Amino acid sequence: MLNRSVRATRTEARQPLPGDDLIPKPVGSLTHAVTITRPPHDVWPWLAQMGAGSRAGWYSYDFLDNGRQPSARRIVPELQSLTAGMVFPAVPGASDGFTLLAFEPERFLVLGWLSPDRSPLVTWAFVLQELAGGTRLIVRARGGPAYAFHGLPPWISQRVIRVVHFVMQRKQLIGIADRAERSATLAAISGQPGTREGLAPDHVKRARLRTITTWTAVGTGLIVGAYGSYFVLTWARYGRVRPPSREEQDPLLDRFMPSYDVVDRHQVRVNAPAAVAFAIARDMELFQLPVVRAIVRGRELILGAGPDHRPRPRGLLAEAQSLGWGVLAEVPGREIVVGAVTRPWEANVTFRSVPAGDFAAFAESDYVKIAWTLRADPLDETSAVFRTETRVLPTDAAARAKFRRYWPVFSPGIKLIRRMALREVKSQAAHRARGAVSSARVRVPSGSPERGTHAG
Repeated sequence: MLNRSVRATRTEARQPLPGDDLIPKPVGSLTHAVTITRPPHDVWPWLAQMGAGSRAGWYSYDFLDNGRQPSARRIVPELQSLTAGMVFPAVPGASDGFTLLAFEPERFLVLGWLSPDRSPLVTWAFVLQELAGGTRLIVRARGGPAYAFHGLPPWISQRVIRVVHFVMQRKQLIGIADRAERSATLAAISGQPGTREGLAPDHVKRARLRTITTWTAVGTGLIVGAYGSYFVLTWARYGRVRPPSREEQDPLLDRFMPSYDVVDRHQVRVNAPAAVAFAIARDMELFQLPVVRAIVRGRELILGAGPDHRPRPRGLLAEAQSLGWGVLAEVPGREIVVGAVTRPWEANVTFRSVPAGDFAAFAESDYVKIAWTLRADPLDETSAVFRTETRVLPTDAAARAKFRRYWPVFSPGIKLIRRMALREVKSQAAHRARGAVSSARVRVPSGSPERGTHAG
């Protein structure tokens, strides 16, 4: 079930669905689908009983949208009766939620989040299409022009929603499919008790659920608020770069980008000679780390990019070069400068190398130039400071405007990748240092008592 696809086909993403007419000009539309090996009449009851609290749950991440109360794993008879205008609570204890706007049993169900004037801000359609031997469940969420996610600007909220919705929607679709396929018949409707364990909690359980829901909402608000503050601060400070300290100064990098709009510097002390730290950095498989892969996948989801399944060589530098980055300069064993021009705001981003002699003067319109370094400065024979610095310079006003929008959204993930690189270098350097010490301990001079020599 974990590998089950919820990707809608192009035809499904484009075809009209019930509820589309309620928001004819959406600012965003997200369509997902799953194949279920049961006919529509076996799937419909699971849709009819959705909703938090006193209903059966959303079949997604219950700790987020159902107050940690497990979603039902069987059909609840008294929740099968639907009436247009009824509310499916979004979270336990809430009086508002998704309003049932339209439905046709065993065919479709359309929910909506309504504005004060009762017009839908968001629609959420669940459509059952019969297949040979099963059902295709297609789900579409559409947002109207007036919808604002936690007050964020639309062009930011659309990107955030894309990721959040995918995570929650995928879990829900897999949850519905699993329940429908495990339910052999609908006998539970007529022959089983009409409630599930814990469906009607007492006042103590309700209070606990309200507390959990409140703190979940508070936590979500804090995260969104912190991100919003970061976005505003990063936007306002764009172009105001901190000059390097004496230790951070890099004449080699200055040759290719003496001035820049954005700079990102990181450093860490490592217990290894500079040449060893530099070699580790060049050869580390940074993009195989789970956190880094998740960040890359998150960008793909936000921008709507297709995954890149092309085989890549191993090692950070080799992989970067296979993507289109070029080496601008190198001091063997100490530092390397890598650069490219690109349009990072594009979904399927491409990197274009520029000859070292032409990089500083490159000024083709609607590009940004990016140069980054791997550098190891020796402290003594056994330790060094590993540094990495990234500089960015748009080539014209149009590129600057696009990158200024892009950077506040994606820089947290980019900065985290840099920090992961430093941690990986430090960790591998420490591992090698321990290995060297262990090897030294076992290398005992020939003929010493420790080797168990004896006279004949």
